[in-house]
Amino acid sequence: MIFEWLLKHPVVIFLIIAGASSLLKRLKPELDEEKPAPPADSRTLQKDFDEIERTRRIQEEIRRKIAERRGLVTVNPAPTSVPESPKTSWVDTPVERSTPYRAEPPISVQEEATDAILERQRALAEQLAALQARHATVSRASQEAWAPALATAAVSVNFDETHWLRELRNARSLRKAIILREVLSPPVALR
Repeated sequence: MIFEWLLKHPVVIFLIIAGASSLLKRLKPELDEEKPAPPADSRTLQKDFDEIERTRRIQEEIRRKIAERRGLVTVNPAPTSVPESPKTSWVDTPVERSTPYRAEPPISVQEEATDAILERQRALAEQLAALQARHATVSRASQEAWAPALATAAVSVNFDETHWLRELRNARSLRKAIILREVLSPPVALR
């Protein structure tokens, strides 16, 4: 009986669901506030630190390999031993750094590379000239082959133009032409 009544009044079901969801939304922040934050575990912190350090080392290794492939060489100067004196502390010791520089290839290698590039460009220029000459020959041959057909088409075009002019003198045909122009032409916004 209650089930039949609820089926006849679906608005009541909707209101019950909406009220329950709003009640849950209000209670949820209160439940979240009651939960204390988990204490920081030293093992978790150590794992995070180890992961960060591992990532840094991997990135450093990748950068070094990229620099080697590009021809950048890192030079590590020989460490100079500084005699320890009682007054010297770790703050006063000079910091030794490696300086990357671009290793210049020998001049003969550069000249060979330049000569190879110039030779390749000459070969490509010759191929381009040959292709342009072939295109001109084919173009002339196609024009000669199509010349009679084009002359016939020009005569038929003149005939078609006069036919259409005669056709447009009729009011009904003129209306039809205007409609066809509107339908077949580009949209007004694109004109």
